Amino acid sequence: MATRPEPTHIYHITHLDNLASIVEDGRLVSDAEMRTRGGPQSAIGMNAIKERRMHLPLKCHPGD
Repeated sequence: MATRPEPTHIYHITHLDNLASIVEDGRLVSDAEMRTRGGPQSAIGMNAIKERRMHLPLKCHPGD
């Protein structure tokens, strides 16, 4: 397994209208959690693709 660079940069694309709530939360949340909150203030991306991803299994590292 390759070692990750330090620091590890993570990029997230969102609408500027969503920035305040992200900063207020102090973290990013999943689309599933965002949906329970009533959705983002301004959504970007293709809804059909985002909906399909909601039902795909997530495979990460063992134990995740």
